[in-house]
Amino acid sequence: MDGSNPSLQVPDAWVRRTFDLLGDESFSEEQIECGVLGVVKDAVVATRLIDWVPEVTAMVLIRHVANVCLPDEFSARRADGHWIRIPMSREPIVGIAMEMASRLFHSAERSRAIRIANRSSAMDAINRAMNGGKSLGDLDGAKLSGPELIGIAAEVYFPPA
Repeated sequence: MDGSNPSLQVPDAWVRRTFDLLGDESFSEEQIECGVLGVVKDAVVATRLIDWVPEVTAMVLIRHVANVCLPDEFSARRADGHWIRIPMSREPIVGIAMEMASRLFHSAERSRAIRIANRSSAMDAINRAMNGGKSLGDLDGAKLSGPELIGIAAEVYFPPA
């Protein structure tokens, strides 16, 4: 058992639509948000999709260009204000998006995968290191920390008692 909450499951079609919207450079941030929300009809699910698809896509890209340890946890803030680490296995979008991002990265539309990945905190960290004078070789063996989800409460990932 992966520890995920069954109520967090989302259809593959919603993840695919999020990839389509995020990968199209003609859409504004507002159009992306409205487009995802228009499909899923739930603000929390829309936020999860918009946050996770770029992070997972970045992990796929990074795995192909750098020898870094990818995260297996992420952080989210509880209602009491404390941040907690949560296994990525609790977020079902990660697995679906990983498969789709890998297919996209290996397709003729790799530039779309890069565009989506560039929205992530993971790519931001790699880019900051590179802009700071590091080479990809300097990052060998480094551990990439998982994302801190600002717009998603930690309680989303734990079923009610």
